[in-house]
Amino acid sequence: MAVKTALGAGHRGIPFGGRGAKGKGATWNKPRRAQLTDAFVEALPRPPAGKKDYWMRDTRIAGFSVRVYAPDEHDDVPKIFGYTIAVDGKEKYFRIGRFGIMTAVMARSEAQKIDENVRLGKDPYAHRQDVSLATVNDLFQEWKENYWPTGLAESTQARYQRFWERFIPRTFKLLQLSQVELSHIQEIQKNVSKGGIRYSRRRKINFVEVKSAPSSVQANRIVAMLSGLFRYQLKKKPDQRQGLDHNPCKAITLEQENEEFVYLDRHELLSLRAFLEAQESRCKPYSRAEKQFAGTALDAIDLIFHTGLRHREALKLDWSSVHFELGTISIKVTKYGAKRPRVARTKHIRITSPACTLLTRLWETAGQPKKGWVFPSHLQPEKHWDNIQGTWDAIRDQLDLPKETRLHDLRHSMATDLLRSGMDRGEVQAYMGWESLESANRYMHVVTKETHLKAEAIIATRGINAAEGGAAQPFRPIRSKAGVHAKGMLQEVVDHARDLLAHLSERLETLPDGVRREAKALRAAMNPDLAGEGAWTPEDQFLVACKASQLCAAIMDPEEGLGSDLNPGGNGKAVKELVGYLMRLGLIET
Repeated sequence: MAVKTALGAGHRGIPFGGRGAKGKGATWNKPRRAQLTDAFVEALPRPPAGKKDYWMRDTRIAGFSVRVYAPDEHDDVPKIFGYTIAVDGKEKYFRIGRFGIMTAVMARSEAQKIDENVRLGKDPYAHRQDVSLATVNDLFQEWKENYWPTGLAESTQARYQRFWERFIPRTFKLLQLSQVELSHIQEIQKNVSKGGIRYSRRRKINFVEVKSAPSSVQANRIVAMLSGLFRYQLKKKPDQRQGLDHNPCKAITLEQENEEFVYLDRHELLSLRAFLEAQESRCKPYSRAEKQFAGTALDAIDLIFHTGLRHREALKLDWSSVHFELGTISIKVTKYGAKRPRVARTKHIRITSPACTLLTRLWETAGQPKKGWVFPSHLQPEKHWDNIQGTWDAIRDQLDLPKETRLHDLRHSMATDLLRSGMDRGEVQAYMGWESLESANRYMHVVTKETHLKAEAIIATRGINAAEGGAAQPFRPIRSKAGVHAKGMLQEVVDHARDLLAHLSERLETLPDGVRREAKALRAAMNPDLAGEGAWTPEDQFLVACKASQLCAAIMDPEEGLGSDLNPGGNGKAVKELVGYLMRLGLIET
């Protein structure tokens, strides 16, 4: 019969407390009988207040039982499987294992083996003699002591320690190596990916309980950590593996990760820079005034903004690595690969003018030291500033930056800007401190969009020229009266867009919001005009054409456009001529 509830009812309607079926007083530690399954054991309630434990015996195997204890210091209710059998005329109890680490089927099989050993006169645990009782926690401590100092970077060590303390459950740590299965790893991966795991986190001088956020990237990193842990054990000789015969993480399917990053546009970068450099944004480190942040945290983010450093590299920056006379910052980079030993190298970051101004101010304020942290902690000056993530989250919300923008996206944005400026990928690789060109290729998708614009500008105008009114004609040289080739369709759009802007600029501030916004966007796209017509490229011309089509759509909007303000002899004529060319290009349908 199924169990109705976990509280107040036992198997076959027998209550755990009160009076039994015969009306006699029942005690909590008197064994009851039930078919022990995982679902039943999971539903067993905790003992009432003031009671130590109670028992539940199996109906299929005499002597097989589970003992439910009062909650421990972690508010967990231990449920221990055991087996009782007569040895030399006396009943003796043998502990089998804890529910959660063992299933009911595993514990029942273990009870049968103990029974067989006792009946044959052997040691009750004889079947365990060739299997070590080493736990996953024992292996982790050995791995940490013997492998980490030479095999992992300091940042990776700190990250693995956080993972182990926050996200690895106690029941998994107590598993014997021979009991670890694929399902255990999958459960950990699912919980981390879903989020909501409670753990304690330090906030300045105290600790608070927080919940983990959903993260597929973090779930995959934890799987990689556990895989490395078991791989370390499997490299030993077979007789030293302590019951571990395979890597349970090998068959794990990793969570899908999103490799895209947020690229901050020019307006967002300008607003962020203005906020970081504004004096009214700053306060003392210990102040919690609204809309003000610790000056040290703002300085660290400002340095990341102007140099592209990783946030850990910025926080751990030492004055001995800042070379004002050379204009560089030297960062030691240590990488480890599976096919080569650890390699230490140094990357040199150029100190730009804004970064030099910032570092000079901090250096003079600190008394022009030769060594020491650039961003020391105000609570413990011998340590560096530890965490600026909370400050960044608040700044992002205050400036209305995209919610998914991470602090590391400042580095992504700088790498993208360097590539878009025309720097060679090898030069960007050296500046950013990447080990291979594959890292630079991650940022090429933004640059590729400009390549697509080039292709689209060429393909969209094949066979079209202005002399025949935009119609496709057989190829033949076309010359104007001056004896030179007539302008292409895109250059005609640029010229007419320039004329329209000239008409609108006289009353730009009085235009409707939508029209004014699109006019400013078109004017920003006309930047090559400053260098003359020869500086225009097909992609520049096509970008202007796209912006011009958006401006025309805003002007002709029946609700928020110019409407009756269109002058037939001025801006109205300019709009009409520009729309004609845009229709030939296919950028405007009607």
